[in-house]
Amino acid sequence: MAAIPTLGSFDPPTTTADEDALEAAARTLDAHSGRILGQGTDVVARMDHTAVEFSELVSEPIKRRGGEFLSAATAAMEGAVWGSAVTVQWAGSVREYKEAVKALLAEWEAAVGDSFGIRESEVGGGTPNLTPAEREAATEEATAYAGQLKLAEMNAAANAAYEKFKQDAADTGARLKEGPTPENLRAMAEGGVDSWALYSLFGMNAPLPLTGDWGGVLGKDLLDAIARGNVEDLPASVRGQLGALQALIERAHYLQSIGERLSAGELDYLERFFGAVDKSVFDMPDLLGDTNWSDADKALILAGMGGGLLAVSDEKLGGGTARLPDSVRNFVAAYAGGKGKDALPYRMSEPSDGDELRALASMFDALDDQGMALMQGGRDFSAAITIATAEHLDSDGSGSVFTVSEATARTLLDHSTANFEANTAILNGDIEHPFYKEDTAEHVLREMFGHQWEDGGATGAKLVDWIPRAATSGDKELQDLATEAAYHLITTMTNDKAAEHWDESAYQFFTDGYGNIGEFDKAPLGVANPLIAQSMGRTAITYIDYLDAPNVDRDSELTLSDDPRADDMFLDKGTRARFVELVMGDKTAGNALGEAAYAKVIAEAGDMADWKGWQDARKEALEDGGLIGLLDTAYKNVYEDATGDAADEATVDKQHATWVRSASTILKEIVTEIPQVKAIKGVGQILIREGLELGKWSPNQIESSGIWQFADNGAPAQGDREGDPEYEKFGFEVTHSVVSNLLDDPKSGVDVDDVRAIDSRLVEKGPDGEYRLRDSDELLKANDPPSSDQHRGNLDFREANAALQQLFDEKTGKLYESYVDAFVDQRKDQ
Repeated sequence: MAAIPTLGSFDPPTTTADEDALEAAARTLDAHSGRILGQGTDVVARMDHTAVEFSELVSEPIKRRGGEFLSAATAAMEGAVWGSAVTVQWAGSVREYKEAVKALLAEWEAAVGDSFGIRESEVGGGTPNLTPAEREAATEEATAYAGQLKLAEMNAAANAAYEKFKQDAADTGARLKEGPTPENLRAMAEGGVDSWALYSLFGMNAPLPLTGDWGGVLGKDLLDAIARGNVEDLPASVRGQLGALQALIERAHYLQSIGERLSAGELDYLERFFGAVDKSVFDMPDLLGDTNWSDADKALILAGMGGGLLAVSDEKLGGGTARLPDSVRNFVAAYAGGKGKDALPYRMSEPSDGDELRALASMFDALDDQGMALMQGGRDFSAAITIATAEHLDSDGSGSVFTVSEATARTLLDHSTANFEANTAILNGDIEHPFYKEDTAEHVLREMFGHQWEDGGATGAKLVDWIPRAATSGDKELQDLATEAAYHLITTMTNDKAAEHWDESAYQFFTDGYGNIGEFDKAPLGVANPLIAQSMGRTAITYIDYLDAPNVDRDSELTLSDDPRADDMFLDKGTRARFVELVMGDKTAGNALGEAAYAKVIAEAGDMADWKGWQDARKEALEDGGLIGLLDTAYKNVYEDATGDAADEATVDKQHATWVRSASTILKEIVTEIPQVKAIKGVGQILIREGLELGKWSPNQIESSGIWQFADNGAPAQGDREGDPEYEKFGFEVTHSVVSNLLDDPKSGVDVDDVRAIDSRLVEKGPDGEYRLRDSDELLKANDPPSSDQHRGNLDFREANAALQQLFDEKTGKLYESYVDAFVDQRKDQ
């Protein structure tokens, strides 16, 4: 008879491997990786610094060896990181095997204690007349037999666990030796190690080894896990697969920054993944909310969803609308798919309640937390998000389920408006809302700019605030995109004819459509959303050349000529005036545009010495005068509906006087910021005397400080302002500023000797022994009697002003007079 197995009969293989020590070693390796690279970079930096102190013969070899050293440091760092990751996985294998052996031993101990399930009372059931000795012998035989069966079962389980343990050890050794190959990365991910994060380190420029099948598997496994998520944790295998999705999104974000495409395998992976989760895309935040998973796991999934949709929709990455799942394509079709033979079929059975937007915002918020706030989607997908967001804005603060909050809108627009082509396609009509069709641009602008934003319009302005940067980027394609967007922005918002879907025109809406705010019964855009007006003002400044172009009698037109000498657009007179009025609705925006306008006038008048007769003078004056006239008209129109003394209040800011003074003092800076403004040269800088008295020809521009005086009936006061210290000081400051600019410009034709020849008291010797113009503050001090010692006394500022004026009067003559006369006439004619 076989012996009954005991506790010692089961002796599974053991291991002396220490998982805690392995994990500690892994942490050490990981810590050393950064130290290795940091020290390597520091050494190379010192090499580079030292190398430049020697001849090229010596420095180049030193730099080359420095590069080799850095490569070695990088390789060492990669080895340390890879060794750390593989060691962590091996520690997991050790822990897994030890826990398996512990469980088997516990199971064996329980079986032995239970006599392998044999009960003496149950033995010999078919032969009840057994003697006690016979029953005991039969029981021992049954127990021995059952024990041997259980021991065989336990040994088989222990051997299987040990064979897996040995295979894990062999795989670990091979991975350490082979390094981070795609196959090893994939195998480690399947085992629950986030090896895909390492792929960014070992191969960001190389395509991830992904296939469409892998994407489909992830989608199915994720939905299966969600179905059990209220009772189970997120499986490690699914988390490992999500690591691949996360690495792919990080790579897509990187490729967007350098203008390259994803591989076919990567795109197929995304397409198949979203195909598998299609019906759950917009339900994903709610589905995850029903699980008991950690916030980190939920965020990982949401970020993967959001980044994946942006990547797979991006045409420049190789994606596009056709690769989106049906649910998302239907969303695009509902808002941005209604034009031309390639229009997407509109299949939404009922109007959206904004759930899609809230879901996307949750995904994008999670993506932003991973540092990818600048990631953008494709043109159509981005345009659909922008149009839908505008349509669902919570305009009355009701918090309806059919609206989205400003916080949600901000998250969505951060990503959707990052695609400049999408913004332009909305504004120029290339993308149409299925209902609003050719009026889509006006619809979006009314919703986006018509909403009174809590942030002053910063969020709404995202649709257009990129235009000035793109226009000055130096990239012709991007510049044309900006010009096209600017043209349609200007002409749409200034349209004074009511479109099909509204009773009032866009121009009337944006100038009077914001209700009672402050001093206005019918507030304009700039009062309700000052930051939108300021963004439009920056656009106006960028394209200021088109605001003072000759007023020929023709309609507005976009040309986008390839000839750099030709105009890219033309704006008719009414469009210019209405757009400047929209800008002037905000005082900050108005002041910036006013300063830029005067700076342009000053700079262009600097060409006076090169003008060929009074015809050139008149041509320049008509353009410059027209531009300044737009400022007059715009301010008058903005404040004519204001309550009380709003018109007078507007002029308290010293409109034109402030603009002239600021333009003179910031001229050098403004020229660098406005590429269209010519470099300063010549001597005729500005209509100095007449420029200071612009109020004479604009009765509606009354400066409250008293610099401009008017009769009670609004007509200009008779006589000039001689003898008024404030007026004359202001005039002197402007004149002094212009002369300073002339002296700083070697091409102006004016130098300090010209000034000294007029009156030596205007100049002084600097520390270098060279003469220079004295500061205006010093010349404005109380006057001392002139000193006989090198004329060191102060001039009366009236004397100083008159003396400096001679630089202009003597060298411009009739050209100056012709320019002033035409400027004044044109300004009054606006």
